[in-house]
Amino acid sequence: MYEIFVTKNFSKALKKLHEKERRRIKNKLRVAAKNPWLYFLRLRSFPFFRLRIGKYRIIAQIIPSKKRITLLSIVPRRTAYKKLRKNKQQN
Repeated sequence: MYEIFVTKNFSKALKKLHEKERRRIKNKLRVAAKNPWLYFLRLRSFPFFRLRIGKYRIIAQIIPSKKRITLLSIVPRRTAYKKLRKNKQQN
């Protein structure tokens, strides 16, 4: 089982969601922590993974050697990849 770490950005975004959505996300994360390779997909041209939960995308970093999943952000699908591209261009 992988250990899940949460960033401030992720927890702040999670608090803004409705209770029903939060519950759905937490349940999915519990299941995905058992074997993240079944649920998370690698993002092209980014060193991150994504987990799809309805209209939201969770962006995460997975470190297999430490069995660690770091949840970086949760964003609506329509803006998820735009934000990643924008951050990549700024760096």
